[in-house]
Amino acid sequence: MRTIRAAALLTLAALPMGGAVTALNLAVTAHAEQVIRASLAARPGLVQAALHRLNAVALTRTVEIGALFVVYALLMGAVIGVARRGSARWSFLVPSSATALSLSYVYWLYQAHAGNPVADDFWYLLWDFWYESGPARSGTEPFTGYATTPAWYSGTLTATLVAAAVLALPVPFLLRRARPAAGLPHGRHAVFLALVGPVAAVSYAAVNLLGIARAGDLVTETSGAATEVAADSWATTWRLALMLFVLSAILTALCLVLLRSGGSALPYAALTVIYGLALLFTLFADISEMSNETSGFTDFRPWWRTPGLVNLLVLAGLAQVMSVAHAMRGRRGTCAGSANLAPH
Repeated sequence: MRTIRAAALLTLAALPMGGAVTALNLAVTAHAEQVIRASLAARPGLVQAALHRLNAVALTRTVEIGALFVVYALLMGAVIGVARRGSARWSFLVPSSATALSLSYVYWLYQAHAGNPVADDFWYLLWDFWYESGPARSGTEPFTGYATTPAWYSGTLTATLVAAAVLALPVPFLLRRARPAAGLPHGRHAVFLALVGPVAAVSYAAVNLLGIARAGDLVTETSGAATEVAADSWATTWRLALMLFVLSAILTALCLVLLRSGGSALPYAALTVIYGLALLFTLFADISEMSNETSGFTDFRPWWRTPGLVNLLVLAGLAQVMSVAHAMRGRRGTCAGSANLAPH
């Protein structure tokens, strides 16, 4: 129980860390507001409009980054709760779930560092504003992104996020000590990991469609363009999500058949390779910029859209590879793997 208690304390540490990061992001937003007011002092009519654009991005992004820490603490807390109860029916989920959550959390900490609330989207949002209102027509902007970020911000944020990552990484190891991997029912674990694929396909569609909707709103607000590009993106998302869902659903069915019949694993392994290629195709299709795209839609995608898709697709691929490994071990077990699927 000591290892579980230590894991719980390290997980709870994410909440004060999230509070510290939120405070830093609010401070940098306040600093950016001061820069805007000082830079546009000669044109008071532009101040409120510029601050509206700042708040549309900076405060929303600050809340989203803060929510990251809360979501991690809740999800890892649920995993720790399962480990604490020690039920053999569900405890097999603990090692892989804790590892996936911890690595995803560290990945998102890096993205939180890159997601400076007053950078990137804020400047895309301001560009048309500067051009339409005059300041950029002279060839100079009234202030730059560097001016809105104080010297103390980046280093302090980096140190805070590194500390959050250092506290999170030991959690899976502590939980693995509390529930040794050798005691896992491989058949049940294989099915659980195979089911990650269909869930990831649905989540992929949700994240991408939400990101497309957000980008469409921002582009419409500034330029009124990109309707056609947004419609194409919606259609592409549905096609890719359907492809991933069908492949992963077939893989889940093959996993069940393999474990219950103990037959050849070749179809399962071969389709896993095809599924991996489909994940790579989807990944490259989403992270690449649209060719000849001039509406601004691509630039207005929210900061979490591409990292979220990368996270989902990588986790889906790793889960499927682990599912094959567990299915092979479960198939070679007693009773052709059926005992592994039976309730313990």
